[in-house]
Amino acid sequence: MKRVAFITGVGRRSGTESDPFEIETELRNLGVRVVAIEADLADAATPASLMEQATGALGPVTALVLSHSESVDSSILTTTLESFDRHFAVNTRAAWLLVAEFARQLLDADIRTTLLAQQPTGRFGTPQDTADLVAFLLSDKGGWVSGQLIESNGGYSV
Repeated sequence: MKRVAFITGVGRRSGTESDPFEIETELRNLGVRVVAIEADLADAATPASLMEQATGALGPVTALVLSHSESVDSSILTTTLESFDRHFAVNTRAAWLLVAEFARQLLDADIRTTLLAQQPTGRFGTPQDTADLVAFLLSDKGGWVSGQLIESNGGYSV
């Protein structure tokens, strides 16, 4: 099974000139299978629709990267209720709905079997694996670790 990454929020950030469709073209030129889908994540139906479109075009999603963001240039005192509601819908609700759609795919027995076969440790991670990492980072032995992105995935990304 090929790995399929579902990435939100490509381009269109304040202060940048990135065009998602130019990025799509660049990736295609590098031989990457890609589909760019423009959507409004404030719409509660969008996450399921996006996941369906992506899996239809590329196959089951094996990685979820949430980099979308709704932000406004206002303060706690000047943000409107409408702006706050959109901010929450995009940044919180849409993220939760996308994670739920991704989890539904992982519950598929065939996909789980395929992913497990690619996992060097032969098992999926557990909450205890995360707790052990956090305990280390908070211990005296983890005190030297600072500002790092730590991949705790049993060697899956190696």
